[in-house]
Amino acid sequence: MKHEISELDRSLVTALQIYPRAGWAQLSPILHTSASTLSRRWDALTEAGLVWSSALTAVLNRPLSVQAGMVEIRCTTGMREQVIAELVSMPDVYSVVSCAGAQDLVCMVFADSLYAVDRFVNEHIIVVDGVAGALVNFVSGISVEGSEFRLGSLSDQQIRAVTALRPARSSAAAAPNPAQIEIARHLARDARRSAADIARITGHSHAHVQRQIALMQSATWFMPRIDFSVTDFGLTAVYFWLDCPADESTKLASFVRRSPGIRLALPIVARSNLLLSVWLPGLDQISEFERELVKHIPRITVVDRWPQISARKRLGVPLDSRGRYSAEAKKLLDHKTFEHPPALLEHLQKM
Repeated sequence: MKHEISELDRSLVTALQIYPRAGWAQLSPILHTSASTLSRRWDALTEAGLVWSSALTAVLNRPLSVQAGMVEIRCTTGMREQVIAELVSMPDVYSVVSCAGAQDLVCMVFADSLYAVDRFVNEHIIVVDGVAGALVNFVSGISVEGSEFRLGSLSDQQIRAVTALRPARSSAAAAPNPAQIEIARHLARDARRSAADIARITGHSHAHVQRQIALMQSATWFMPRIDFSVTDFGLTAVYFWLDCPADESTKLASFVRRSPGIRLALPIVARSNLLLSVWLPGLDQISEFERELVKHIPRITVVDRWPQISARKRLGVPLDSRGRYSAEAKKLLDHKTFEHPPALLEHLQKM
């Protein structure tokens, strides 16, 4: 079913990208819309699976360092959906994207080391029925990640007003206590879940849960985020595999910072040295993006570009074949929780 996305929907999602747990009464004067209308629009968007909230979390008993790998996967004819289902069910596979390119899928995995990533791919991915081949691109850093992306549907004044609502983060905030870890596990699949709902599930008092959430929002180990279905919001996602000379890194960093469509920028160790995931208004904008890229960095080489058909898992959240967090996808999360390696959080906090 085709869903119409209104300008109010875009403004609402953009505001919540800035402050995912903002209250409707807080946003009402900023978006010039009643709190009840904002609540209804959010419920409609989430019910359709077009928008969802989640949270990156890290707990203390995980390894202090991790290695990420972007794995290109080729599937045997007619087996792509079966392979996707297997990959989505693996906790160490954080994202799965189907592509139109040299390979059928790209997934992101985390493990303790280069060796552990290689072993995981060979012992868990290569052996999946329907996988014809896999190539690992080891990630050597994270320059941009998805939570920085904004739909851009607010004025500068509105952006400042929403930003002022958001609790300031403090690197001096205490490590999570047991109650916060328990609460975070419930917020991981829905960062906007109410304190009252969590209090009922956990047995803690409502006031206690509210206090803990307030502390968590200032902590660097807890990062709530808002995501949405790319195609339903009129965007096309594309992977660009680039080779950039080391002495052009300053120009590259400047280009990445000022290009709002760049969703992900990963330095990699492979046949190319940078992978970009870019959200564009349409396929016809690929050439324009490349022209701008080469204009600012003449010596950069576009090794390849792959349109992304749909995301099937994004930071641990399973999605349906249309890239939506539908009722079908939500069933896959039953009895599961999200815990992300602390090193990933450290990368995100340095941006």
